[in-house]
Amino acid sequence: MSSTSTRPGLIRRIFATMGSPSTVMARYVDDLGWPAALSVPLFAFALFFLQSGLDLYRAGTYDAVEVTGLAFGGAAIGLVLVPVLAVLAWILVLPFDRSRSLGWAVRAFALAYAPALIYGFCGLGANLIFGWNTAVAFGITGVLWAISPLFAALREMSGDRRRLSVMLATFVGLVVLAVWSAAVGG
Repeated sequence: MSSTSTRPGLIRRIFATMGSPSTVMARYVDDLGWPAALSVPLFAFALFFLQSGLDLYRAGTYDAVEVTGLAFGGAAIGLVLVPVLAVLAWILVLPFDRSRSLGWAVRAFALAYAPALIYGFCGLGANLIFGWNTAVAFGITGVLWAISPLFAALREMSGDRRRLSVMLATFVGLVVLAVWSAAVGG
């Protein structure tokens, strides 16, 4: 039996990222494929932005076309912004530790948005079933939960430099929230 057969699948990694982000980042990012990794922020942001659009639709501010556009824009942001932020963070931590590759950094940052994906599914369900406005309660909460896995990834990338990791994780979180706010007209 090979060692990769004992690795958890993507769904288990997504849930494990919420419970034990340091373990997931240290052990289970190396063999994560690009499509699987990048699907996490793609769908997480699509769901987050879709919830925002549905909230704005319910308020009479957006129409169905704008809601759809916002969801696709969220998917694009998840697919482009997260890797760009990973590359920038990787460049910034290079002087401190070179043990993690650029590919590892991008996959780790992508997987870090697993909590946003979980909250996105839950929020969309609450939005559609109960008619609640969920972008803030579920969407932003998911993005904030992603800061812990981002911190764990940055610690791995920086040779356990906690202050640097906190600063970079906070910066990434602020950028993501600023982009969301700008996208929804906030």
